[in-house]
Amino acid sequence: MVKVFLTKDESDLEELQKEQDLSSYVYSLGIPTPEAGGLVKVAGGSVGAVYQNIPSKKSLIRAISEDWENMPFYIHRFVDLGTVIRSKPCDKNRFVPVEERMKSKLPDATMYTDEEKIRISDFLDAIPKCDNCLHGDYHPGNFIFSGNDVYAIDLGLFSYGNPIYDWANWYFMTHYYMKREEHFYMTCDKLLKCWEESFRNSGCDEEQVSILASFYSLNYLGIMPMSPLSLANNKKLTPFFR
Repeated sequence: MVKVFLTKDESDLEELQKEQDLSSYVYSLGIPTPEAGGLVKVAGGSVGAVYQNIPSKKSLIRAISEDWENMPFYIHRFVDLGTVIRSKPCDKNRFVPVEERMKSKLPDATMYTDEEKIRISDFLDAIPKCDNCLHGDYHPGNFIFSGNDVYAIDLGLFSYGNPIYDWANWYFMTHYYMKREEHFYMTCDKLLKCWEESFRNSGCDEEQVSILASFYSLNYLGIMPMSPLSLANNKKLTPFFR
């Protein structure tokens, strides 16, 4: 399979190569993910990123939306592979810990006051440190299945840290993300049921997860098209900012 990118910009090519290198590293850990095969030139001078072809694949979130009665089955496959990812020790020389990446975004986070930025930084510092892998963009839309096999994809935010960060991303997507119905092909009520089914045996404190999720969007600054207004609206949903 070749993913084609319409770019000739050198900085874009560097990012594509980083993504390939990251995918190869994750694959080397024994985490199920499509194997990366390098970059190739394609027609018109564009660049293609080669990945292992996964036949008859479908995202878990699409499967849930189309087969709601079997939602628990798909959610448990999502949780099981997430647990595998978070069980792997990470090479700390390759990645920045997720809390440091989030803190590095604070100077550009115009939706927060200086006082709020200090409170966020202090909250991140108080989370127990871990060296285990994190998907970084953990939600069922970033997991695909084919037959009986499940694979993790879209690993651009892969890093390491406390498991609470992966759960905070999923909480953010199900509770705070303003386009969640469009993004996940289902109503907010159904998304909340998916969250409840997935989180019940997580071992994390849901109140702490919800607080972290209220500013987890820092991870997406400069990556995902979210307006400062939509991010600021998350502050209304948690007592942390009141």
